[in-house]
Amino acid sequence: MEFWGVEIVSEGPADVEIVGWPSRHPAAGARALQFRVPGESSAQPAGQALLIAPAVQDVVNLRSRGIRNPAVVIPFLAALPAPPNDQPLVVEPDDGAASLRVWAALASGCPVVYPADSAYYEQVFHAGIAYGEIPDRHKAEATARSSFSELVRLIRIPTAHESASVLRKVLSTL
Repeated sequence: MEFWGVEIVSEGPADVEIVGWPSRHPAAGARALQFRVPGESSAQPAGQALLIAPAVQDVVNLRSRGIRNPAVVIPFLAALPAPPNDQPLVVEPDDGAASLRVWAALASGCPVVYPADSAYYEQVFHAGIAYGEIPDRHKAEATARSSFSELVRLIRIPTAHESASVLRKVLSTL
């Protein structure tokens, strides 16, 4: 498939890899883009790949695994399964692959309760509540349930057009 003059293939360690990188800015150093889907690929990325992840927490998780490739966060949210939207989504502290569930919850109008020592705030912003220790999680869940309609009004997710625009900007600067 051809996209902005770049051939897109789905082979190799990443779910999607862009090869035939435009050479008008060779100093950029990136030779491929690799989309990293949380929980689906543990393979090391190509040495000079720019990684695209759906959330900041996913980049934090890559760094904790020793993956130091440059990364950009661009959420592509099409076709996410929508959870029931009458209860907040609760992210457990050790859940390293929750970002897609967080996007799906937000897309369906569901606030999120997430660990305070994570980067999920960058994804949720004001449409959720952070918790510290596990006993605090129950308070955060109760607060999210009692403030449900207010939190729902604060949900902001990027549109497909906005995400495509960001990708276009990334490609044009490399």
